Amino acid sequence: MIKKTILKILGILINVLLIASIGLLIFSGYIAYQNRNNPENAFILGYKPIYTVSGSMEPTIRTHGIALVKQCQFSDIKPNDIILFNEDGKTIVHRVVSKTSTEIRTKGDNNNVADAFTLTPASIKGKVIGIWNWTAIMYDKLHEPYGIVKYLIIPGGLIVIAIACTTLLVRDDSQRNKI
Repeated sequence: MIKKTILKILGILINVLLIASIGLLIFSGYIAYQNRNNPENAFILGYKPIYTVSGSMEPTIRTHGIALVKQCQFSDIKPNDIILFNEDGKTIVHRVVSKTSTEIRTKGDNNNVADAFTLTPASIKGKVIGIWNWTAIMYDKLHEPYGIVKYLIIPGGLIVIAIACTTLLVRDDSQRNKI
């Protein structure tokens, strides 16, 4: 009896997560479509994940890491914040080293000198509020020799086997209850 209740609750939770995931996917697709000509503005509810491709912010944000950016006003930014901005057609994530009432100076943590330009409020896109460097670790692991086999195919196969065994055990148990 308890096992059936747990399985029902688990089924309901899985369905709720699936519906929520599909809703988020549809909403994200809508936002991407709306901003297809201007991807810098493709924020979802004021937030945007950024995949880093350079090492200018190492070790704070590793190459291939992900930073979560929240849209903000110029007045919300203070020295030592990490911000997302556009400069000369590039989207950049750097740390604020100084700020006046009209402009900001930035520097990558891994760079020796501050950036050669100053930023105006119009070029600021948002402030970094979260950093996930585990994606960089996974990227490095997957690009090792046989990394995809070691970290994706074998664990994926074990998950499939575990699901198959669980399904067989549940079916076998239900067959016994009928006898």
